[in-house]
Amino acid sequence: MTLLGRKIVVCAELVPEAHAERLCLGCGPVPDRVAVSTWFWPEMAGRVPPQAVRIVGAFAVARHWRTALASAVPFARYGNVAMVLPSSAALTRDYLANCLPRVRRHGVAVLLADPEGEVTLDVAGQRGGAPEQTSLSRWVHEVVYEKLLATC
Repeated sequence: MTLLGRKIVVCAELVPEAHAERLCLGCGPVPDRVAVSTWFWPEMAGRVPPQAVRIVGAFAVARHWRTALASAVPFARYGNVAMVLPSSAALTRDYLANCLPRVRRHGVAVLLADPEGEVTLDVAGQRGGAPEQTSLSRWVHEVVYEKLLATC
């Protein structure tokens, strides 16, 4: 999916209790960013539907590490992130000198795919603490919730 202007594959799981509560209340996903931003107003306390998905991680698939890193990094606050690159990308000086320090700084895992379709882990990612709940993060969860329900 394209989210925040980036092509990304999001791995998410449904929170059964919250989803059931939202079904009972007749409150489906709310992908409208402006509407979700109002949920953080003080007068909305106690009126906001529960978060119905948990983002486990995300990964970006690209031919070049810069493209993949630009797509993956914005989602590092929501879960584990990885980028999938062709195995030939790891043989370049640019990858060793520029990519590896950046992925370690941002905690992004790197997976290499060879032409036969075999995937290997080149760099293990790191996960930080739980992110702060903001209107943007809540909106991302709502969009992912909508996509998750559409695929089921």
